[in-house]
Amino acid sequence: MRKRMNQEDLHFFGLKVVYKDLVDNGFEVLNVRREMDVNPQILARKEDVLYFIVVRTAPYPEMVYCFRMWLQRWRTMP
Repeated sequence: MRKRMNQEDLHFFGLKVVYKDLVDNGFEVLNVRREMDVNPQILARKEDVLYFIVVRTAPYPEMVYCFRMWLQRWRTMP
């Protein structure tokens, strides 16, 4: 039986997935911060536009609840 990832391992895994996707899509990744309490975690550039990226991860089924909360907050933003 495999060991379940702890919060930090899961967050780092999410950073690696987002990092790879950015590079595969032509972004230049300028900085990555592994700490969970630092925002944004990734600074990237593409065509002279800077992107500040915040990465959030959660295990299933908690991720469904987290996504719904985020979506609700996003919809109520001015």
